[in-house]
Formats: sequence, structure tokens, C-alpha cells
Amino acid sequence: MGIVVHDAGGAAIIFSFLELEKIFAKAFIVGPAKKIVPQALKYVASNSIDELIEDIDVLITGTSYPTKYELLAVSRAKKMGIKTISFLDSWINYRIRFEMGYVLIVPDLVVVTDDYGYEIANKELSEFNIIRCENYYKKKILLRYSDIVSKTSAKESGGTLYVTEPTSEFAKKIYGDEKYWGYDEFDGLDFFLENRYLIDQISSRLVIKTHPSEEASKYKKYDQYGVIVEAGNPESLYSLMQEVDTVIGCSTMALVVATWFEKTVFSSIPPGGKGFYLPKKNIRFLSDIVSKHEK
Repeated sequence: MGIVVHDAGGAAIIFSFLELEKIFAKAFIVGPAKKIVPQALKYVASNSIDELIEDIDVLITGTSYPTKYELLAVSRAKKMGIKTISFLDSWINYRIRFEMGYVLIVPDLVVVTDDYGYEIANKELSEFNIIRCENYYKKKILLRYSDIVSKTSAKESGGTLYVTEPTSEFAKKIYGDEKYWGYDEFDGLDFFLENRYLIDQISSRLVIKTHPSEEASKYKKYDQYGVIVEAGNPESLYSLMQEVDTVIGCSTMALVVATWFEKTVFSSIPPGGKGFYLPKKNIRFLSDIVSKHEK
């Protein structure tokens, strides 16, 4: 078996699948995925896609966008008769993730991990073979988190965790406009800081955790407000979540993870901003609270 991963979201699910099922695989890992490789993962690294697919019978990939490493691997594997499986880890731009130029690349199987994603996939990818399976990433971290909680139940959580994402970079790559959604990552963080008093005590602890594809130095000007943590350690998100009671960010997958941990979760997308594509269950919007407060 071989895997090709680039973005952190799809990589997290695939890495967790390999860990929990105790599967040894060849792996071509690039981009942000490199930062979240679990120490327990057993694999042999390949230096290229061609090297990876030389002697495998099954290929598993993420569906990163706009990068095309995984789609290129699927295209080459299909030509060699290798079974191809692609995991969808988000809830946006499903069809374009499988387009290479004017060609639609169709894996043998597309996997989603929740009902919301399954509904979207069946609408946008009607000619694909789509299945829903359990979210191995969710299963893994909840098992680990539950164990940690049982050992530290006496420790009280408190404070706020703000999780960033490179909103302007995504918007620029996909739409050619850094503020395509009406805001960027700094606007979202500023909006939270300006209205933090509505959901949190200013004196409480604030941790700003960067996305795996960002450097902590990008947010240096905010170190006066709290501790800035780089995403280098793949376990750091889980560790931080056990230390806080509130998690906030714009539209990053980390907000969904926070709902699994039963934290109080907010989206900080500013008023007039668009582009919230996560399942809305158990996620509140700071803009709604600000609007009610101003009335």
C-alpha cells in the first residue's frame, strides 16, 4: 500500500487510519503534511510519486487543493491498474479537487467521514463511487484525549485557544484575490481581539496556535495578547485543547475538532465575511453576538 498526502486535513485522517489499523505503507509526504507525521507511524518514505507506485497494489491519497500532487498520483496509478482511494476531508470545492486541466480524474473510491460531507459529495460527484466511513482522526484523538482526561481530571481548564489559518493564501491561490471572502486571517483575529470581552475575560489566558502551513513569526505582532505556538508538534493541538475551555478561529478544521472535545467554540469571521464551510453544529458566530450586543 502507498499513500500520497499534502494538506494537513487529509493527512491527519490517513495517518490515523494507518496507525489504528496497524498498516505499514510506502509514503510520499509533502507540504504541510510533513509537520504532522505521528512518531508512531510506521512507513517507508519515497522520494517521488513514480518511486512510490512502482510496487504497490493500492494507493490512498488526500484531496488537497489547489496543489495537485495527490491527483497526479491517482492519474498515474490508474494507468498502471493500481486501485485508487481518495479521502475528502473538507466540505468545499469537491469537484474541482478532481480536475486536472480539462480532465476529470476519477479514483476507484472516494471516502468521506461524516453525513454532511456524504450529502455534498453525492450531489457534486454523482458519477463517483462514494462511501462513508468512520473518521479515524476523530477516533484516534478522542481515544487519546479521553485517556489524558482520566489522568488529569483534577486539573481545571481555563482560557482561550485561537487557531489560525492562511485565509489570504488560500483565497489568492484559488480565486486570485487575498480577500475573496471579505476578510483575511488578520481581520479575523483582530475582530476577535476587539470583541473578546463578549465571550471571555480579557485577563484569562490566550494561546494563539498557528496552522501547520504557517510560521509563528507571521503573528509576532500579536504576542502582546498571548502566547503564540507554532504547529510543529502534531500532538500540540490536543494538548492545548485540554488546557482551555474556549476555542475560536475563522473556518479551520480545528474548530470541528474542538466540538468533538465539547469545548465552547466560536467562528471569528467578521461581519460581511463569507466562506464558512464547516458543519455548523455546536459552533457559534462571534458576529451574531456582536450584532445582538450593539442593538
